[in-house]
Amino acid sequence: MELYSVWNAYEELQFNGTRLAHSSTETSDSLRWIEIEIYKTEKGRYVIHRIGVSLVYHKHKGKCNGKGVPIKLGDLERDSIPCKECGAPKYSFTNDDLDVVVDAEQDRHTTDVCKASEVQDRLMVKPYRGEPFLSSPARKALDQAIAADPELNAKTSNVRFIE
Repeated sequence: MELYSVWNAYEELQFNGTRLAHSSTETSDSLRWIEIEIYKTEKGRYVIHRIGVSLVYHKHKGKCNGKGVPIKLGDLERDSIPCKECGAPKYSFTNDDLDVVVDAEQDRHTTDVCKASEVQDRLMVKPYRGEPFLSSPARKALDQAIAADPELNAKTSNVRFIE
C-alpha cells in the first residue's frame, strides 16, 4: 500500500491504497486529453480519478477571454502551446518573456469514491440524450482494474435486463 493524493476540483483527497489502472488519450501531438486512474483503498473502497489535461494558453484578455486563468509565462509548463484561434503568440521563454501574462487552461480533476459494485456505473458517460456508455479510455481503465483485482471482477456485472 502507498499513500496517494488526488484532486476533486479544488479539494485534495489522500488515501492509502493500490493503483489498479491508468488510461490516457494522450498522443504525441495532443493539446488536450483525458486521463483516468482507478485505485483501491486499504479499506476496500474504489477511487476513480479523472483529469482533463490541457497544454493550451490564450492571449490575455483576447478573443478567447474566459477560457483560461491569468498566469505569468514563467509559471507555465515549458511544453505549453499557444491557441491558434485567439492568436496567442508563441513565446521563447527567455527572461524578457517570463513576466508576460497569458490565460492558461487549467487541468480539471474529478474524483468518485465508491464500492466495487458501483465502479462501472461511475465510469459510464451519461449523455443528455441516448444510452449511457463506456468511453474507450474508461473501458481500458476498467479492464485493467478488473484484471488487477479479483474482488472488483466478481462485483462488476455485465448483465443488463431489457424489457
